[in-house]
Amino acid sequence: MFSNLLFWLINIVTLILLTSPLFLLLPYLLVLFVIFVIPLLIFFLYCYFSLQRSQSSIQAFENIVIAHRGGHPLVLSNELDDFPENTIAAYRWASKMKGADGIELDVWLSRDHIPMVSHDGYLEHTFANCREFISSLTCEQLKQFKYWKKNKRDIYDQIGCETIPTLEEVIIFLESTKLKLMIEIKETRKIPEISKIINDLYVRYPFLYERAYCAAFHPYNLYSIRRLNPRITTAFLFVPDITKYLIRNASQTPHPFPKFFIDNVLLRWIIDSIMMWFGTPAGLKFLGADLACVEQRQVSQNFLDEYKNQRFIVCAWCVNEREQYQWLRANGVSIITDTLFDVNEARLLNSRPLPRRPHLPKNYDELLIDRILNVYEKSREDFRVSFAGFFEGIDNNSYDLIYKDNILQFIAMTTYGVKYWSEMNKRQQRRVKHLYRRYLKIYPEQQMKIQSGYNTQIRLRHPFKDELQYTHHSMIKYILFACARSIFITVIKSFGFECQMVNDVPFYIRKSLKSTNLPPILFLHGLSLGTNSYILFIHRLSLLDRTIILLDIPHAIEELLNAFDVKKVNIISHSYGSIV
Repeated sequence: MFSNLLFWLINIVTLILLTSPLFLLLPYLLVLFVIFVIPLLIFFLYCYFSLQRSQSSIQAFENIVIAHRGGHPLVLSNELDDFPENTIAAYRWASKMKGADGIELDVWLSRDHIPMVSHDGYLEHTFANCREFISSLTCEQLKQFKYWKKNKRDIYDQIGCETIPTLEEVIIFLESTKLKLMIEIKETRKIPEISKIINDLYVRYPFLYERAYCAAFHPYNLYSIRRLNPRITTAFLFVPDITKYLIRNASQTPHPFPKFFIDNVLLRWIIDSIMMWFGTPAGLKFLGADLACVEQRQVSQNFLDEYKNQRFIVCAWCVNEREQYQWLRANGVSIITDTLFDVNEARLLNSRPLPRRPHLPKNYDELLIDRILNVYEKSREDFRVSFAGFFEGIDNNSYDLIYKDNILQFIAMTTYGVKYWSEMNKRQQRRVKHLYRRYLKIYPEQQMKIQSGYNTQIRLRHPFKDELQYTHHSMIKYILFACARSIFITVIKSFGFECQMVNDVPFYIRKSLKSTNLPPILFLHGLSLGTNSYILFIHRLSLLDRTIILLDIPHAIEELLNAFDVKKVNIISHSYGSIV
């Protein structure tokens, strides 16, 4: 009965519309609906579901320095500095570090709904012998695993002293410090559960309201937390290509994104655009967020003006360059950094000009030996530790393999750039023996430990000469290397780098740009005569009033260079070598 009435009612209305002048106005009414009604409806929904911003304690998070995952030292001074990221040891180090105002950590939920602190949800590269997700293991099971770390030979070792911390353990540790806390919520599958847990932690530890804020890439994480507790300060993390970031992370797990999603450019653009809208001032107001966390390369003066006019605090990640550090801090931007906690102590750039030829003291080689020994003044068990990393075949505590002639070979290489005794004249040979006796003068008790002769089981590192001597296809490899080197030099010269020579070792320096008056000296592993040329080369360049930036250098040389002048040598990465 009802269906029949509905059928006739629809037909009658249709006939009236078709036979009335109103039918002619339908296209115009539809246009008016699209232009006015739909935007008004969206605006109404936006206003209805928008959350109020806290604005209570956000000034505490303005223009501060946050240690990314707890931060880490540029150079290890002792074994206590060699800690995994996102651990209590890392946060303890940050609490003692001058210039660190807070720490950043990442949170996931375990299977028993306990928030665990780890950067990755998939633990293959975090723990030894673990190819599981955090969500598939309980807190007790996670506590049984040991951290991976890269040792000084870039080999993975296990760390048994630290276990994965829970979020509550970190909060308890921070309560007695002055550090602020940035909680990055990585959990996206159980958002209501983790929101309730974090709210309970805020209620249990009220100091978090003044010293902590929650951040996330997923807007619903922040929206859910603010709906539960409007007092919690939140920050939205956003990047222009969030789908690229998600695809890259998922590719390192057993559950990558399907090919349909990876290749669907339109769908990815829509998702990226929606996520970027949440990062606009209007989107942040909808989420009730007070901080905008953006990648450092996205920050500009116009960006800062737009967000500061809306009373948002801007936080940039990850800032690891001095120029960015200084500019952002001067403009009141909070920064998240791995190492730059005190710009005056960082190994960064100097502004003074570069002389063409530095003045070299007559006793520069003796000063070099003294500096090498001063680095290891505390290691009196065996002074050969000071150059063990320059030999292949030397493991930890196997310094007895280094005989007298091996040491002489090392000194000859670092002093005159030669590998064999016959390549030096009589005067140079006497000089090398004099420097060897200088070692023994400082460490006379070590003379009995050193065997005479030459140990053929180990060899001095000299990659370029060794490449020609020890490979089966030396000429082909040498030609390929020479071609690659020529192409690379051409490229860096096109970017404004000029070649200069010190002791026949080339290095490349960039001309001063308009945007900066801090051009560094750029030196790359692979453009020198060999590994050990670094010592003589940097020893001479250390006389300049300029910073030296080194890429991919042996760890042993890294230790020596840092003893020269910590404000001049900027180590980017190291390749091999071992110092105990």
